[in-house]
Amino acid sequence: MGHGGRGVKARGPDPRASEVVLGPILRVYDTFSPTAVTWVVLGCRMAVGLVFYFLYGTRRSRPASEQK
Repeated sequence: MGHGGRGVKARGPDPRASEVVLGPILRVYDTFSPTAVTWVVLGCRMAVGLVFYFLYGTRRSRPASEQK
């Protein structure tokens, strides 16, 4: 009775909505299709970059220069 007696069923969110959002992203991913080697190389480069980033930051930060 709360819906006006029109026989309208309450439904959850449309499952096709995620397809609309993810569709173009998945198509781009499939187009380039990175291999496992690509992911490993990317992971190694990111790890090395983060090490340099944090080492540089700890050596050049104000608290580190005040301790000397």
